[in-house]
Amino acid sequence: MKNQYTDDRLPEGTVTFLFTDIEGSTELLKALGDTYAELLSQQRELLRDIFNRWGGQEVDTQGDSFFISFPRATQAVSAAVEIQKTIHERTWPDDVEVRLRMGLHTGEPLTWTEGYVGMDVHRAARIAHVGHGGQVLLSETTTPLVRDELPDGVSLLNLGRHRLKDMRRPERIHQLVIEGLPSAFPPLKSESTGLPPHNLPLQTTAFVGRALELEVLEGMISDTEVRLITIVGPGGMGKTRIALALAEKQVTIRERTNGRVRARFPNGVFFVSLAPLASPSSIPPAIAEALNIQIVSTEGRSAGSGGEIRSPNKQVLDFLRSKRLMLVMDNFEHLLKGADFLNEIMALAPEVKILVTSREGLNAKAEHLFPLTGMKFPDAE
Repeated sequence: MKNQYTDDRLPEGTVTFLFTDIEGSTELLKALGDTYAELLSQQRELLRDIFNRWGGQEVDTQGDSFFISFPRATQAVSAAVEIQKTIHERTWPDDVEVRLRMGLHTGEPLTWTEGYVGMDVHRAARIAHVGHGGQVLLSETTTPLVRDELPDGVSLLNLGRHRLKDMRRPERIHQLVIEGLPSAFPPLKSESTGLPPHNLPLQTTAFVGRALELEVLEGMISDTEVRLITIVGPGGMGKTRIALALAEKQVTIRERTNGRVRARFPNGVFFVSLAPLASPSSIPPAIAEALNIQIVSTEGRSAGSGGEIRSPNKQVLDFLRSKRLMLVMDNFEHLLKGADFLNEIMALAPEVKILVTSREGLNAKAEHLFPLTGMKFPDAE
């Protein structure tokens, strides 16, 4: 519907479109119940105020999404940055975390009585759709218009070319990196790579040696009966590096199942760093962060507040239940009691595989230990 609070005259000629919506809005609705209406009302009021102050015109809004046009690309970027900062800092009902994904594209669409028509509208919407909550994505036409006039503390990150749904040509997409806000996100949900999502850290050096160990681990991962592998060894033995090498390979592997070829882990391969954690209770939130799961806080909620009250542990388990993915849990040795949660994952999510690095075994159900010793020196020849 049209925004009744703004001028109906839309910018014409060269305009910049901004599409935005809340990631995980369905899960928020399930968790918050009637309280979700309050959250949505606050979100709309906040966004409309910022859009108006930066010269944006509301073209359409449906549910938690907005379609806005701006006469200048720099105005659209400034509005997007201010919104992400405000959303991040604001306290929302029941202390939930609200994550907005945004896509910006500049073009010359046709204007008619109901708004805009043309491929530029679809391209802007597609760019927003491939992003993640908290992410602001710019098209290759918008980027050069704002490169030299970015707000303070904002820079650009080149994410490469991506093929967007129903678009003929690939699009080079840049991400706004906003100081003080998260800037590391899973790969874009585009059709360009055909690979499952992952958050594996980039390795700056080549992986050498350990070919035999890697081959044995690959055989274990491919075994349908093996659910949990723990790479065990002293510190400095290279457990994390071999785990990452194995995980990187899993992202690219495709298998034939029931006559269909698909990725071994179509829902992704995710790295969870446990070293900074102080207690086993922090493991589920760490997994949620790696998977970009929206965790709804249960603190202060009562049974009559609307929506089912689920613990963070159960929210993670519910998410994993139907997924076929791989978790790499790095540095587990100081959180051994947390193995109980891994047992729960394996019981409720039959197609999740877990690869652990630790200085000692977890003593978990169905655990397969893989001792890692030092590398052999080559002989004199």
